[in-house]
Amino acid sequence: LVMGQLIMTGLFVLSIGKDQDGAQHTIESRNKKSLIRKLVYGSYEPLKDIRVCRWSYTDSGIEEPPSPECAPDKLDVAIHVEHPESVDVAPYTRVFNGNFERLHVCQTCQPDIVLMPEAGDKGQSMIHSTIGIGLVRLAVYHEHVQDRYLVASEELSNTIELFGNVYLDLNGFRSPIRVTGINESLAGLANIAMLIVIALWLAIRAHKNVLDYFARNGALLPMVAATGKKTFYASIWIITATRVLAFLGAAIPFVLHWLFTMHSENGLMHQFHGDYLECTLWIVALSCSFGLATFIASIAELKHRHTVVNFLYRYLPLLCCFAGALLWVFSFVLDGTGIVTGNAVAIFRDCIAALPIIGIAPVLVAPIFKPSFTILFIHMILSATAVFLVTRYNARWFGAHLEEI
Repeated sequence: LVMGQLIMTGLFVLSIGKDQDGAQHTIESRNKKSLIRKLVYGSYEPLKDIRVCRWSYTDSGIEEPPSPECAPDKLDVAIHVEHPESVDVAPYTRVFNGNFERLHVCQTCQPDIVLMPEAGDKGQSMIHSTIGIGLVRLAVYHEHVQDRYLVASEELSNTIELFGNVYLDLNGFRSPIRVTGINESLAGLANIAMLIVIALWLAIRAHKNVLDYFARNGALLPMVAATGKKTFYASIWIITATRVLAFLGAAIPFVLHWLFTMHSENGLMHQFHGDYLECTLWIVALSCSFGLATFIASIAELKHRHTVVNFLYRYLPLLCCFAGALLWVFSFVLDGTGIVTGNAVAIFRDCIAALPIIGIAPVLVAPIFKPSFTILFIHMILSATAVFLVTRYNARWFGAHLEEI
């Protein structure tokens, strides 16, 4: 899970972070060093100009190519038209040059890629192999498209440079919000959130698995009787924490690579301006809020015999989180309408961010949007208190294994 989400995030950052040199490299690798072309034709280089083969019918009524050089191959491309001798193929040759050896203009020939421009209102194409899909993709992004994309990319890059680093200055935040590079920053924050969620999920699963292990071996009730309920359950949580730490230890090599680069322009510590105390406060607040949601979900699993309660405990936190995120985002829309004052909108945003679970989304993006330290602290305290109260109120559900025995 950790490897998968890190790889996906890395690919996402690469896809949105391409500069002009990246665009040039993409064009060269796609057009001039295509892997699919290497697999099919044995060379990365584009093919020579495509040969156009207009088929015709013999006296015996059989459709044949005009010459032996036009003998059809499976990975050729064909255009099915009613009058092959008169159709204009210039638009097609412009697209297919470099990626196909022959273009057949015919009525019945059947290579792997067949275009039927006269079928229906818009025409259609039929592809009979997965290799053909790859070649068609090369044709769609042909060199003329790529050249224009490069020009547009250069123009876009020049336009972005005119603005420099863009910041958004709103009421209620400690400093202006850096809009430039925000996608890469959000991807990094999503990595941390995912790591916390996975760790908490494993903690709940480990807690249940350890209890099940003792219950299956008939040792649960004697151990509780011998050590006392508090000591026994404290020991269970120590075992649970050990299992989760083992998981985190396995994830450390991947996380360390990210930590070493988090002082870069879009890295984590750059968002906190090198303030480790602020970074620690954010991680603790986020862990408390996710922990509360995880505890509630675990109680839902213990209350599996009570359908309505199980449903509420399992999905209500998720709905509250989404609702809080939507309201928080909507506050930015209100900020520019003039319907309410900027201070009122800022107070509304702070109230959402301070609430446990409802404020998960605002707290998650706190390194970028810089809410007040007080809001983060209140969110942390309220979430930790809610975890304590929920655990205490539902203590008998955590002892459900004893009841079953």
